[in-house]
Amino acid sequence: MSMEQKWEKAVIIGGSMAGLMTARVLSDYYEEVVIVEKDDLPDQPEDRAGTPHAFHPHRFTLRGKTITDRLFPGFEDDLLALGAPSSQNKTVHNMNQYGSMVGPYPRKDVKFSRAALEWVIRERVKKIPGVRFITRHEVLRLITAPDQKAVIGVQMKEHGSHGQQQELAADLVVDTSGRGSKLAHWLEDMGLEVPAPDLLKADIGYATRRYKVPAHMTHIVQEWDVINITGQTG
Repeated sequence: MSMEQKWEKAVIIGGSMAGLMTARVLSDYYEEVVIVEKDDLPDQPEDRAGTPHAFHPHRFTLRGKTITDRLFPGFEDDLLALGAPSSQNKTVHNMNQYGSMVGPYPRKDVKFSRAALEWVIRERVKKIPGVRFITRHEVLRLITAPDQKAVIGVQMKEHGSHGQQQELAADLVVDTSGRGSKLAHWLEDMGLEVPAPDLLKADIGYATRRYKVPAHMTHIVQEWDVINITGQTG
């Protein structure tokens, strides 16, 4: 299909980062892209209920940054405008049981909160022609063709209510609702066999603690970017 010949409508279940990135890609191929999100979306950068790892500071891997910048050119400038710190011309201090290493940070990098990143990307997505959000609605099931060989839409209702259910037709439905996804149950309701998942128990944990820099050390913050202290197990 050429860029001039677009499909009519795509529906995305979930308006978090995966849904926003998906909307950007699909906007090149569909006249209309509808994001159905069960929560209210904040009118400023702030954590949303159910957003995993929101409290922890974030940074992109190089690959993730490259992909995001290709889809949303200059997005880091938006993060910087919100006050996100940059590593440019900063120093990294790396310490472990074998010694310490001090040197320039290997590349320009921007640190950010999950709320700030989601806000920046969502504001970009809102400006894409043909993309719209339906908030405070949850998808109840997939709507299929009579022969059940194609998904042709979703059935939804206002989140937390017992109100009237609505149907939303689509040429394509993408589920990006994350760990709360009901996709497996929906497919089973359609009479399809869902493969059993492979589970890997990683036993990985991490924590974040925030500190206030004493007034007499604020000048150091202007130069130091990262202090890595490697923990020891056992």
